[in-house]
Amino acid sequence: MFKSGKLILMACLVIFIAGCNSTTNTTASNQSTFTPERVSIPDYLEFLDNLEMSIAEGEPRELDESEQRQFASIKSSLVSLIGTRSDLEEFDQYDKERLFNLHQRLQTVVIGDPSTQVICRQERTTGSNMRQTRCMTRQQADDERKRASQFFGDLVDSGRSIMPVGN
Repeated sequence: MFKSGKLILMACLVIFIAGCNSTTNTTASNQSTFTPERVSIPDYLEFLDNLEMSIAEGEPRELDESEQRQFASIKSSLVSLIGTRSDLEEFDQYDKERLFNLHQRLQTVVIGDPSTQVICRQERTTGSNMRQTRCMTRQQADDERKRASQFFGDLVDSGRSIMPVGN
């Protein structure tokens, strides 16, 4: 059983998130990319059970009714997604991302700070048909959306056309 909120977060990091090493790829917006790595499914399921017991005891913090329902729903989704799998290699890339994103949602509910939630998705990079997994915090995603909106807003305000001109 975990004794404090810090231990829960550390266990969370050790069992699942620590498996996501920051790579050297950093974009102009100072955003690191993360690559999920192999974790022990039985240890993770045990972690979920221990976390549920700790939350029932008010660790790392008291969750309100809505947060408790969210926690239960996300945990149920995680357990359902894992199913009878015993190794991360049994997941396809899509399910690995779903597992990671569900875990991040669970962590966000427990911690209570949505701006630190890491979200991963597959994107095609310009000039390539290959998909690449891209991860960023919710705060970074919000900042990126604001910058893009500002950029296009500035283009429209300047009177420039953002559409190609034909002959």
